Amino acid sequence: MTEPFSRLRLHAAEILGRDLRSLELESIIKYLEILAEWNAVHRMVGSHDRNWMVDHLILDSLLFLKVFPTSAKRILDVGSGAGVPGIPLKIVRPEMELVMVEARRKRASFLSAAVRALGLRAATVVNARAEVLGVDDLGVFDVITARCTSEPRRLFAMVERFLTEHGSAIVSGPPKATVLGARCRWVEVASPVGGLHRNFALMEAPPRR
Repeated sequence: MTEPFSRLRLHAAEILGRDLRSLELESIIKYLEILAEWNAVHRMVGSHDRNWMVDHLILDSLLFLKVFPTSAKRILDVGSGAGVPGIPLKIVRPEMELVMVEARRKRASFLSAAVRALGLRAATVVNARAEVLGVDDLGVFDVITARCTSEPRRLFAMVERFLTEHGSAIVSGPPKATVLGARCRWVEVASPVGGLHRNFALMEAPPRR
């Protein structure tokens, strides 16, 4: 096995608390192959280097599980882009239903192609802006995820209507924690890559009236 995928197995086991199953590893490798093909033409992510993709796409996505409710059955991934964190999470938690919302047509096309190629069941791609969608369009979710490098509060305000009564939204935030609103908190998670940490902003569902 090549070095990037040996590192993937090692560090994924640290995050998951178990080894990657054979089918999971095969699916992740296939996903990265598909992504690399599309990236060569459409510039999906910042690098095609396999080490970079393993660290910044796969392992970074799996870190969401450190703050993920184990009982979650339905997940909404907002602004999925190249499929992170949604697709890696779906691979290791196949029992969950995944809905990925992506406004850019080319990226939505990639997501649909990846779902088909990987044979992911209960995985749906919605090509639209999340702010124009309603509960009637998508339903409600136990967990909402997003990778975000700016202010998480805006995203929380946009997606809170999609949360179940006891649901939560999880955003990987900027390196420096910023001020959050009510029902929100920051959680720092240690990454097995380079001894770094990842900041996650968490928001609990608003109380039902």
